[in-house]
Amino acid sequence: MLLRTLGTFELLAPGEDGHPVRLMGPQKPLAMLAYIALAPGGRVSRDHLADLLWQNLAPERARRTLRQTLFALRQKVGDVLVADGEYLTLAAPIAVDRLHFDEACEQGRLEEAWRTYGGHFIADFASSGSAPFEHWCDRQRTRLRAAWFGVGEALVQAKLAGAPRLGRVMQPGFSQRTPCATSSRGT
Repeated sequence: MLLRTLGTFELLAPGEDGHPVRLMGPQKPLAMLAYIALAPGGRVSRDHLADLLWQNLAPERARRTLRQTLFALRQKVGDVLVADGEYLTLAAPIAVDRLHFDEACEQGRLEEAWRTYGGHFIADFASSGSAPFEHWCDRQRTRLRAAWFGVGEALVQAKLAGAPRLGRVMQPGFSQRTPCATSSRGT
């Protein structure tokens, strides 16, 4: 499965004909899966998820809604999450474009990072009661956009280094910082 979070928000699986099939779009079950997939260790407490996505509900109702959402998620994509007492843990590997972007940045694969960044992080999601999730998305968006600009700057500098006449004109205006200097650690 592929979780796309950059430019679009969807979960894809390989189809029988080799083309990807969209399993889910921008809904709370996918928001929950994305948050868990991007969490350190792929593990998040139920209470944290309830606060993150159903802040507008009383705690017991939020936890009941979380259980219903987990059921709906399993109906659509199978057992991708394991309920481990008070925690939900990612059970099956899911490729995530944001993680691929971060890895390409950290390893200096700038053209790959540039191609991977398809647009703003989870840009097309909004839902009542999920303001904390949306704030988390905003922080991720800011960090990823800055990293993407750093990648673009480094790519331009590298191209200009191969064209000395243009390089002399443009080089002083560019910073010497490392691309993706704002790389993430965890969520």
